[in-house]
Amino acid sequence: MAHDVFVSYSSKDKAIADAACAKLESQKVRCWIAPRDVPAGQSWAGAIVNASRTSRVVVLVLSSDSNKSTQVVREVEQAVENAIPILPFRIENIEPSDEMRYFIKSIHWLDAMNPPMERHLEKLANSVQALLAVGEEPAQITVAAPSTPPAQKRRAMPIWAILLLLVVGLAVIGGVSAWMLKQQEPEPVAVATEISAENTAEPALPVATPSPGAAEWRPINLVIPNETLWSQDGDSYTVGKVPDSVGDSFAWSEEIIEGDFVFSADVTNEQPDSGEAGFIVYGDGYGFSDGCLIFTYNYGAEFALISQDTIYGETWLVFNEGDFDFNEPSHNFTIEIIGDLANFYADGKKVASAFLPPDAKHLGRIGIYQHWESPVSVTYSNLKIKTANEGD
Repeated sequence: MAHDVFVSYSSKDKAIADAACAKLESQKVRCWIAPRDVPAGQSWAGAIVNASRTSRVVVLVLSSDSNKSTQVVREVEQAVENAIPILPFRIENIEPSDEMRYFIKSIHWLDAMNPPMERHLEKLANSVQALLAVGEEPAQITVAAPSTPPAQKRRAMPIWAILLLLVVGLAVIGGVSAWMLKQQEPEPVAVATEISAENTAEPALPVATPSPGAAEWRPINLVIPNETLWSQDGDSYTVGKVPDSVGDSFAWSEEIIEGDFVFSADVTNEQPDSGEAGFIVYGDGYGFSDGCLIFTYNYGAEFALISQDTIYGETWLVFNEGDFDFNEPSHNFTIEIIGDLANFYADGKKVASAFLPPDAKHLGRIGIYQHWESPVSVTYSNLKIKTANEGD
């Protein structure tokens, strides 16, 4: 596949690399990223070497993991050897290793450490397009120089002709001046009025509609990282079985949520006795992060989990094993955050509840995720949210 950009990254930063690739391709910039673009039957190393050598720009997702990755350093080194521009996209507050610094010490970096990530991705896309435009020289247009006829001796103009030209010139100048003055006159502005009962004309004012007593539901739209694992059909988002080499995969809300809320989603598993429903609250837009909250319901093991930062046991706020007998593939899940209390519901039944620690976030994105150990495809649909108030 012909491409413009080679995306170099550590496998642990795949979510951000996929997001950068998706943003660039939405701007009609052709990308090459592993493992998506490794041809079947071709060696991994050979495919990467060829793709890097034939690219026009290398985007380096710079993090603590890629900083120490031998493979990433080799990709950067090859780009330097082939005189290919490198654009570091730094997602963590780290300094390059000595080996990495040797290749990128004089290159301007793009920092993408503070949310929202979309703003940094937009800047990345603009920078890449600028780099690509540098190599595109405009077509040269040759304009033939007009031939100059040999100077000829001219006869002097009669006095009467000079006077005639002077009169015509003054007339033209006067007409142009009058036209310019007319253009500067303000156009009349029509003012809409509303006639009162007393027949008095007053400007019409917008009428404010009182808000309802309870908050109203509004839809939540997600941005999927790629179309290899994820697909979208209207307001439904389906993720397949995630390969071990990819790790957990995430999709995130376009908007940032702040404060208390109630979130609802319908979840369908291919098999009613297996799979998970996984949600992230107040996330950073690319993975498990400090202070974020994770809500997980496991169909096969029948447990509900509320955790902080990650799902891997470091900070479990509550782990509730119960007889949650799901015989149907589709169910509704609801998350409620009010103050420092988090509630988790399945089909209207509370399956977990926990008080939040002091360092829990109350600002971020809503996310859904697929755990790499989940064996089935999962579809999330009818995602919606409303402001939560005590007493609603």
